[in-house]
Amino acid sequence: MTEIDLSEVDQTVGHDERRRSYTVEVRTPAGFESLFRVHADQQVEKLATKAERHFVNQGELAPGNYRLELVKDGTAVLLTPAATLGDSGVRAGAVCPLVVADPQVDG
Repeated sequence: MTEIDLSEVDQTVGHDERRRSYTVEVRTPAGFESLFRVHADQQVEKLATKAERHFVNQGELAPGNYRLELVKDGTAVLLTPAATLGDSGVRAGAVCPLVVADPQVDG
């Protein structure tokens, strides 16, 4: 499993915030997974975008419109893209599946 450190990528985050970074697992709909190092003040949509880019570059996900969920007590809860990870309850060790954000249509 790959670990991606987003706390080093974001230069606007203060040094103290970087020390409080933690790791979460993001999974694709096909079951591929990677660890991402994040911080609580990071927006959910930033993690979703970085995760999508990572999985697309690895050939593990088709480009598209994705959102993140948080698996909590065995139930997946859709996360608000503009909210921070901390406010959304995404803690160290959390599992966050990527899900297709576009509505599905029967054809």
